[in-house]
Amino acid sequence: SLMRRLLLTSSLALLFCSQVFAQAVSARLEGFVQDPSRAVIPAVTVSAVHEGTGIRSQAISNDAGRYVFPNLPPGSYSVSAEVAGFKKAVVSGILLQIGDSRSLDLL
Repeated sequence: SLMRRLLLTSSLALLFCSQVFAQAVSARLEGFVQDPSRAVIPAVTVSAVHEGTGIRSQAISNDAGRYVFPNLPPGSYSVSAEVAGFKKAVVSGILLQIGDSRSLDLL
C-alpha cells in the first residue's frame, strides 16, 4: 500500500500548503462583543465588510462573547455587531494588512 501512503502524504502536504498560503495572504481579526458594563454577549452576529469591494464576512460570537475572522483579505473594513435590545456597534476604517492579527472588542 505504497500508493495509499503516497496519496495520504501528498494530501497532507497539499492541506498544509493551502493553510500556509491562506495565512500568508490574509489577515486575522478577532475580539469580544460586550455590553456597556463590559459583560460579554454570546450569539451575536458580527459582520466585517471590506470597504473596497463590499464583500461581507460574518461570524457569531461564542459563549465567551468571542468572534474570529481567521482569513480576511487585506484592506479596510467596517465591522459591526448587532443583537436585539442593544444599539448596533459599528467601527469603520479598520485597516488589515497581509499577516496582521488584530484584536477589536465591540461595545
